[in-house]
This record gives sequence, structure tokens and C-alpha cells, in this order.
Amino acid sequence: MVLSNKWIFNRLPMPTGLTLLHQTTGFMFSSILLSLQEKKADKGGGKMERMMAMLPVAAANTLAMYFSNQSMKLASAPFTQTIKSIVPAMTYLIYKFYHKRTYDWQHDAALCLVCGGVFVASSADMDLNYLGLATALLASACTATNSVLSNDRLRSLSPLEAMNVMAPYSIAILAPVWYFTEVEALNKHWDDVFQPQTMLLLLAHGIWVFMLNFVSQFKNACVSPVLGTCSGNMKVVFIYIFSWLLLGTELNIYIWIGSSMTIAGGVCFGMLKEGFDIYGMITGRPTAEITIEEKKGK
Repeated sequence: MVLSNKWIFNRLPMPTGLTLLHQTTGFMFSSILLSLQEKKADKGGGKMERMMAMLPVAAANTLAMYFSNQSMKLASAPFTQTIKSIVPAMTYLIYKFYHKRTYDWQHDAALCLVCGGVFVASSADMDLNYLGLATALLASACTATNSVLSNDRLRSLSPLEAMNVMAPYSIAILAPVWYFTEVEALNKHWDDVFQPQTMLLLLAHGIWVFMLNFVSQFKNACVSPVLGTCSGNMKVVFIYIFSWLLLGTELNIYIWIGSSMTIAGGVCFGMLKEGFDIYGMITGRPTAEITIEEKKGK
């Protein structure tokens, strides 16, 4: 999805319009699929309470996509995704200082490795763009907030229901921004947009994003936000490889070193969340595994 976004931006420089397309497609397909399921009608205030609870989640999700697309328009796709690898650290800080969760020094070390890898790779990127860096950092902050809010509020909803509830909010937020910033660009590229092959491509892209959002919402409801965002950093290496193969992006040794550090930190954090004592494994000390009962008690 990231690389197809970048490919579209090179031909149609309208990141807000593309984000609006994502949300509109998601709303249409989730509505169709939900209508095919046998559901009991919501009664009274339950639906209204659910919609109000989902408003902050939808706003954070929309801003995360908006700033991410803006960053990819301004900088390279690998650069944007490398910066966004800092999301686990931001999620970690939210839980540590706002929710007052406690972590040991091994968790701190793993997150430092993630952030250090991001710094090494991004500082060596040939397409460094400070405005792209700023928007990528904003996207990371919004993604971290969305991960925390989604994990707390989506457990009672299926991925389809979550997408269907959030999409109208996103469309309402994005439509005025698109109108005031990209209508002229649409007029300029009118003939290109309404070519049959372009329309088919945009529809296929919207479906692809719908599938990705479905998996993301499922992940947010089932997995710890910090673990989920750390695991998501695995895509950084794939994006560098595919960007090099498909888009001709130039890479250097520092990018590979930084990416490797980021991935290693994410893997270590995931192992720690599953109860493995990494320091004990390295030093030969018996590995302390946390049982499900101990996790629940903690």
C-alpha cells in the first residue's frame, strides 16, 4: 500500500484526496458486508454512546493517515516509514507516563534500539526533507495515540463495525480540507483522473487499503499496542527492498544498519512481552517465562 501510494502521488499529487478515497471506500465496503450479516438492531442510546466513544479514535486514525500521506508526497517512502518506526517508543511512553505502567530496563533498552535505528537510517537518507520529517513525526504521534485508543475501545466491536463507525467521522474531517486545498489540483489533473485505467487503479487501491485497515483494526483489538507497533516495524525492511527494486530508490549501508537495529529492537520487545528474559538467554541465566495467570494477575 505504501509503495502504491507513492506511485499515485507521482502522478496525482493529492494526498488528502487519496486519504478521502480510502475512507469512502472503507465505508462503502464495510456497509455492504455488514448488511449481509444478520445483526440485531441497536437500541436507543447504545449506538450514540458508541459513536461518541469512537470519535477520538477516528480523529487520531484520520490524522495519522493524512500526515503519513503528506510525508510520502514530500519525501521518499522508505524515509517516511523509517521515521514512523518510532511509533512503538511513543506508544511505550504513553503507557509508561500516562497509564503508569511499569517496565524493566530490558524494555527500555529494546525501545532505545528501535529509536537508535530510526535515527541512523533517517540521517543517512538521501531524500531528507525537513517538512517531510515533521509530517512523519506528526503521523507517528497520531498513530501511537490511535493504537492506544483503539486497544481500549475496539474490543467490543468487530473490525468491520469499527471501520464503519469511524469512516463517517474521517470523511467529515477530510472533505473540507480536500475542498480548500486540492480542488484546483483536481481540475488540473481532471483528464488524467477520469481515464478508465486510472479509475480502475484507484478502485483497486481503495480495496487494498480496505483490506489493510481490516487487518489493522483486528490487530488493534487483539494485541498490545506497543507489541503491535513493534511488530509493524518489520515492514520497514520490506519497503526499502521493494522501493529499491520497483522505484529505484538508492540505499546505502547506514540505511541497512539503521533498519536492522530497528527490527532487532522490535523483535526483542516482542519477546519480552511474551515473557522471555533476553538478558538471561544471552548470559546463560535461566529464562524467566511469565505464565498467562501471572500476566493476568499483573
